[in-house]
Amino acid sequence: MNNTFEFGELFGIESPLTISTSDKKDITGFYNGKINFETLVEDIKVSKTVGLLQGYSYKDYVSNTTSTVEVTDRETLEVHSSTFLVDVPFKFIDSNQKERALRLYGALNKKDANVRTDIYVARTSIDLEKKKVSYNILFVYEGFDQRKNNTDKSDINRVALAISTNSYDDYHAAYDYLAYKRSQVEQEVLKKYTTAFLKAEQKVSQLAFLYREAPEFVLQNRDDDLKWGDLYLILDGLVTNNKEKAIIRLLRSLAIDYSLVVKKDEVSENRLRNRINNFFYRLSLKGQNGSLFEKLYKKINDYGIGDDNFTLFIQELYKFWSLSDFANPNYTKNQKQYTGGPEVLLYDTNKVLGFYNNDYSFDFVTDKSRLKIKVTKEETRLDNTKTNPGKGGPKLEKEIKDIGKYNIFHPITLANVPKEGEIKIPTNVIPAFYLKAFDDKQRWSNVDKGIWLGVDVVTTITGFGNLLKLRHLRHLTKLGLIKPNRILFNIKTAVSIAEITSGTLNAMLTLADSDSPFANKLREYLFWLEMVSLGSDVLVERLLRKSARETLDVGEDLLYSSPNNVKKKELEQTLYHLAQIVEESADYSSRFARTFSKAVDKVSAKIKKFEDKIRNLDVEDGMILNNARKIEIKHQGKKYPDYIDWSHVPSSKFKGSTLTHNHPNSSGLSLADVKVFLNFELREIRAIGKNGTIFSMINVGITTKRRKDLLDLIDSQEAFARQTFTDAGTYFQEAYVFRQVYDAMKGSVDYVKYIE
Repeated sequence: MNNTFEFGELFGIESPLTISTSDKKDITGFYNGKINFETLVEDIKVSKTVGLLQGYSYKDYVSNTTSTVEVTDRETLEVHSSTFLVDVPFKFIDSNQKERALRLYGALNKKDANVRTDIYVARTSIDLEKKKVSYNILFVYEGFDQRKNNTDKSDINRVALAISTNSYDDYHAAYDYLAYKRSQVEQEVLKKYTTAFLKAEQKVSQLAFLYREAPEFVLQNRDDDLKWGDLYLILDGLVTNNKEKAIIRLLRSLAIDYSLVVKKDEVSENRLRNRINNFFYRLSLKGQNGSLFEKLYKKINDYGIGDDNFTLFIQELYKFWSLSDFANPNYTKNQKQYTGGPEVLLYDTNKVLGFYNNDYSFDFVTDKSRLKIKVTKEETRLDNTKTNPGKGGPKLEKEIKDIGKYNIFHPITLANVPKEGEIKIPTNVIPAFYLKAFDDKQRWSNVDKGIWLGVDVVTTITGFGNLLKLRHLRHLTKLGLIKPNRILFNIKTAVSIAEITSGTLNAMLTLADSDSPFANKLREYLFWLEMVSLGSDVLVERLLRKSARETLDVGEDLLYSSPNNVKKKELEQTLYHLAQIVEESADYSSRFARTFSKAVDKVSAKIKKFEDKIRNLDVEDGMILNNARKIEIKHQGKKYPDYIDWSHVPSSKFKGSTLTHNHPNSSGLSLADVKVFLNFELREIRAIGKNGTIFSMINVGITTKRRKDLLDLIDSQEAFARQTFTDAGTYFQEAYVFRQVYDAMKGSVDYVKYIE
């Protein structure tokens, strides 16, 4: 017997266990053939309720499924076929309501006995020399608790089965599905990658491998200074396809702190924005060999064999830019570093016989240690002092005109969004680097006809076929080839699953086909929707919601100002969809509130203490307080997720009091809250969300007559909204009424949002 883990290579793990065999190709006692993972994983999950997979036999999980491949001989045209066994993959419905198959492999012990499923051994193996990583879950037989010092440590007697994968996403999905503790698994993975990074040190190929393979949380945990050093190291010399992939993931971890992305409070948003600002600042700084941004731009490209990594590089930077202060033309650094040239460019392009053509050029220049983009335009003029040879008349002369210099992240407004190009431009306001990339890619395309950025990347990679340039789906729907209400894909929100149907998509595309402010916003939203359809991360989802919020605000104004709009049905359908994406089934009021720091909130200590207690509840709870009248009443009875039944409290207790409660969705005050505020003559009504934000409305001048008039206004406007906005749902009906009532009462109330 020896002490080597001789099936470790098969499992791809560094194991504390041993196995008695010297033949690695044919491990005695273990079945290493094709496995029915569908049955195996389900049996493990079900058996967890009792902690034991009773009567385990490897034969129950041997795959009998076959696949046949046919090959036609080119010369004889004879068809040859071959049939072979294959694994049965484990499939499940993920959080986005999509079927997903996990890429698993493993080994089964041939010994029949009960197997512990309440415990498991998680192992991560990283081979820096072979550039391989594997993630593994081992299960032991009953009586061989891995956490105890058993006398028999032979793997042939201890290990019942191993489930392995080379994909961390599939590993994550597997242990999540089996409901094992994520924190323990992630700690083990983090420990192994931390050790691997230390071993890799200055070895560029190994560092690039780790940045390609490491889970996002591992990269987030690595020190930023080390990551900047690694970036310079990997970027040095020849940058291959694999290095480009590593660099893009490295940049993402430097720009984005995902712990801030998932939070919705304004403090986290400010911290995230500052982090991205600093990231861009560092990219633009000039070093001994030029700026880092210019080096990245020139070394990451689409030439030769490989993936469209330049495409992904520009896309990632655009995502970051959309969340930074640089997207705001009034940002101080935009103003300070802007040295001339129009804010609006009359840039356009055309395509003749497959080749792109325009008169502009975009070149990198260094100005006061900052990388900038110099824009020039080739213009043709008649020179009356010269004669056109052979033809007579004035000679046509070409000259290069300086347009201006722009910070690489400066927002440029396009008078017209070019309809031809290898990039899809999402909106008419884009950063200077994006416009340079758009222009450069067209020139490169004239030499190399590769399909490039935006929609084309989505349409070639997505498993949805061609999310076919969303516009194509519109035509297929009109031709009757796609049913009007067919579900194209789903988007997970914090509160539900939003379905994107062909009917909704057609409505949005119909409305986007104009030059109105709403159409411009909607086109930008459709850009992010296409990114999400590819299979997005939390950053793209955030940008999608941000765009949806902005589009929804403009769309609401359009709906309420033109209730008889000829495209009213499409507008209502679109706005209903946007409201789902924004995850605010009742938050139509927060944008009307003035924002202040919590430090200026002078409410009593009792209210603050109670609000801290209820803020994280999934159901609404509340309290009425009036210190002057010695009233302190907490809600009693059944709790609901979206309202409070105050019928147990006499109406006299409300007058002049403060009522506070929680909103599980962190929304602003609702129309129902305003009704309570007016009906019960409250002094103040408050609502605290899970994000800690507090909304408060205080009566500063509503008389008895004014109160009655406002309640009558609510009744009449509710009736009008029900009759007018028939397809928009209650969200927009309530939003409309709130807007009308708040406009009438805003001079008599103080509506405030208190943030951390």
